[in-house]
Amino acid sequence: MTQISPASNAFARLTQKLRDRTSETSLQLVRNTCLAASATATAIAIASTQVAVKGTPLVIAVYGAAIAAPIWLAVAVVIELYLHMGESTYTHLNDVRVSRSYTAMQYAGALSLYVSVSAIVYYLSPWAFLAFVLSTLGSAGYVVVAYTKFAIWLDRHDA
Repeated sequence: MTQISPASNAFARLTQKLRDRTSETSLQLVRNTCLAASATATAIAIASTQVAVKGTPLVIAVYGAAIAAPIWLAVAVVIELYLHMGESTYTHLNDVRVSRSYTAMQYAGALSLYVSVSAIVYYLSPWAFLAFVLSTLGSAGYVVVAYTKFAIWLDRHDA
């Protein structure tokens, strides 16, 4: 059985194929997902005004939401620029340096929003928090395995 890691050639080829297939539709999906994440973070911040924010978990939730909302909005605005300028600009977005900063912003937004939601779940129930973290780890493991298997398959079939 072939072993693969994110640094392997098969995974690098998968990443390149994903970049090569950037389209208006895929960028619209990314933009809409970013706007939804920003709206979710904003909703958390607004909802926190309805309760007395007492206790560390709720304070953490507000900070996480306050960090995540503008990050996700910024990524959406940048993607909108590429959508507005058209397909000829997609190669610039896929440039490794631009792609890395864009990916770093997405990770920062996702981590902030995850911390915010996690803190709310912890505030409601520490046991639910444990279930949330375990299901997140299981889901992340599933995604890694699925991408790894797909990268191996793609490498063999050169789709």
